[in-house]
Amino acid sequence: MYETIDALIEHTGSISKIKNIDKNIFLNIAYFLSKINLIPLQEYHFKVYGKSIFFDISKAKKILNWKPKFSNIESIIASYENYLLIKNKLKINNYSPHNSILKKGLLRYAHYFF
Repeated sequence: MYETIDALIEHTGSISKIKNIDKNIFLNIAYFLSKINLIPLQEYHFKVYGKSIFFDISKAKKILNWKPKFSNIESIIASYENYLLIKNKLKINNYSPHNSILKKGLLRYAHYFF
């Protein structure tokens, strides 16, 4: 994921930095803050943090003779560009956090600590 996120940062011209957070007191505090809706993270964010995640597409390639049209980096950049096109149409209180603009809450101050 580091390479994908780094490519998106470069694409946007952002000065953002990628920082890892050890599973320590800060992660426990973040979990608590998410439970009281002060930061926009969900349970699954904490379950997968620090774990390797990958998808094996070899079976689809073999059986269906399929190959992806886009790389992970191309896909994330296209998703970001699409977000920019439709962000004003998104509703803040939509049914899913994936379909709404996140309120940063206390996360807006995280860069002071990491």
